[in-house]
Amino acid sequence: MSIHYPAARWRGCVAAGIRRLRASCAIAGFGILSAGGALADDAPAAPSPANATQLPAVVVKGQSEPVDAASSGTKTDTPLTQTPQSISVISADDIASHGAGSMMEALRYTAGASVETYGPDPRGYDWVQLRGFDTFDSQYRDGMRLFDYVSMETYGLDRIEVLRGPSSVLYGQAVPGGLINGVSKLPTETAQHEVELSGGNYDSVLGQFDLGGPVYKGSDVDYRLVGLARSGGNQTHYPDGRDIPANRQYIEPAVTWHPSPDTRITLLGDWMHNVGQFANLASAPDGSPTHVLTNIPGFDTDDATTWSAGWQVEQRFLDGQLVFRHKLRKVAYSEENRYINVDGYDPDQPNMLDRTAEIDDNDARFWTSDNSLQWTTATGPVRHTVLGGVDYASNQHSERTYDGPAPALDISDPRYDQSVSRPTGMVAGSHEHNTQLGLYLQDQARWQQLFATASVRHDWVRNHTDDLLPSDEGAGNSAQNQAAFSGRLGLNWMTDSGIAPYASWSQSFQPNSGTDFSGRAFDPTVGRQVELGAKYATPKQTAVYTISLFRLTQDNALTKDAQHQNFSVQSGQIRSQGIEFEGRGDLTRTLDLSVSYSWDPVKIKRSNDTDGNGVPLQGKAPILTPRENASLWLGYTLHSGRLRDLKLNAGVRYIGANWGDDANTIRNSSLTLFDLAARYPRGHWELGANVNNLLDRAMFTYTPYGYYPTARRTISGSLRYSW
Repeated sequence: MSIHYPAARWRGCVAAGIRRLRASCAIAGFGILSAGGALADDAPAAPSPANATQLPAVVVKGQSEPVDAASSGTKTDTPLTQTPQSISVISADDIASHGAGSMMEALRYTAGASVETYGPDPRGYDWVQLRGFDTFDSQYRDGMRLFDYVSMETYGLDRIEVLRGPSSVLYGQAVPGGLINGVSKLPTETAQHEVELSGGNYDSVLGQFDLGGPVYKGSDVDYRLVGLARSGGNQTHYPDGRDIPANRQYIEPAVTWHPSPDTRITLLGDWMHNVGQFANLASAPDGSPTHVLTNIPGFDTDDATTWSAGWQVEQRFLDGQLVFRHKLRKVAYSEENRYINVDGYDPDQPNMLDRTAEIDDNDARFWTSDNSLQWTTATGPVRHTVLGGVDYASNQHSERTYDGPAPALDISDPRYDQSVSRPTGMVAGSHEHNTQLGLYLQDQARWQQLFATASVRHDWVRNHTDDLLPSDEGAGNSAQNQAAFSGRLGLNWMTDSGIAPYASWSQSFQPNSGTDFSGRAFDPTVGRQVELGAKYATPKQTAVYTISLFRLTQDNALTKDAQHQNFSVQSGQIRSQGIEFEGRGDLTRTLDLSVSYSWDPVKIKRSNDTDGNGVPLQGKAPILTPRENASLWLGYTLHSGRLRDLKLNAGVRYIGANWGDDANTIRNSSLTLFDLAARYPRGHWELGANVNNLLDRAMFTYTPYGYYPTARRTISGSLRYSW
């Protein structure tokens, strides 16, 4: 029996959904320091004729394909070496090479990123930390923020851009650790087609396709159609052989009309259906993990559907000197999460676990729009790229939780033929409507070899919450308005050697809901960062290396009011500071690599909070934040012989030790994992193979909410046909 998830008291944590996890497990994500308060839904060169906001392919792989630019740092076509902040670019080729089927897997070799904190998630949620901060509120698609629950299918992405550090100046409310921006695969003027079949252990089966090009020869209309279907692969099944599902269907169509070199209009959308669930293991009375599932077959299921639709418009004037861009996207999300909640052992029957059945129903509608005008001009010897814009987001989210009885479980003789009725008693419910309006202005100035970036932004945020419990008679209803200013200053110096030192200061903010004891509404939580570093791009732009020193501080975090225990004050502070190094690209014609190292001792600098035993949290490290992470991914390509073009990859990942409890008394050991991959193209065909966690290292990670294991060894093979 392959079982890899222990039991925990899930109300307020993983199985109850991300929203409740953020409220109860927030120390790990630094959004809140107290149970007494809660965050609101947090809540250059001329542009490319193909699409200026969707930059030319930014590919970091062997065979001398260029590493050029990323849009996330400036919202303009800016080379990485001229962007005053740390950025990683993970190309579609990188995603395929790693065999990454999720955002977490795609970022395993990225500096500053901690992934799979709670192990692999069959539901498709993306658990990612950047510089010690959870990124639920900072995941973007094509530069527009996604709703917290929504994940991104990596096969539908041209690349992933990871911007580390505060980013509110261009994007509004965001966590201080950084943001993740998935750039969609868009129509191309060159025909391309591929279909792929793959399979592996744990009954994993996948079929996917990527088709695109002109509608007909010489057409000014291009299309792209991406899709997949996947089943299995969740590493878990019941003793009788029944699987806990981990299935996904996905489709992503897009059409681009380009009647002239200066005009591009793209219609795009996607639809995704996920069916999965955590498999929970019971903890023994002494707290150690067992191999007894607490799930009930046929009940435990998370069924989620997401769809989005929108458009992107770009119009160039004056030979590209003036560029107007408009983007709009609507995202809809619905989910029914059914799970068995473990309430603890019956004091009169030591082996009997008391359980309840719960259902979380979520429904969300999310509108985002970004409108900008880019002007390229000069004042004397100084060249300017000025960007001004306005963006708007509106999020409506309804959540209802139902509770009901479930049969107790005898861990000494577990039975999986039990049934449970659908819960009907609503124990929690709310409807939130959040809006955000932002105005931003940025100037990228160049004088000889010196580049300066100055950005400012002002946001207006409104949150309205209605309590849906009939018995509450509106007691939980609230409305709150907040405003925030954000800024960024950066300098880059391009030396003749190609080394580009840089320095930057940046800010972020996250709205808060609620009031203190005196009735004063909370101010936004703010983040500030100072970053010093240097970047180097090889002459042919086939590799980029970055080293950075940073000090990141989050202020105005909510923590308990020492005088009024049921209230909060904004005196909490978190500090993240350290060093990062990352290199991606070619070493030689034959060898390419991706290497990263992060050292980041995160600390709670100010807090009135304590753990469950009364131990003060001030001076402690937040749970599950490794001080060190490192990785190396090396690729070797044969250029002669019968196996010409065969590419072999080998990787090693080091996950540093971290604390499993708030008091920093239980330490999770470090872990080193090895991965292998191979690709062998022949004509239109390509064979592929991946082995992740080669040595099948299995280790439980302790948290206050239970034990979580690493992903076990996975083996997969693929066959691709391209034309």
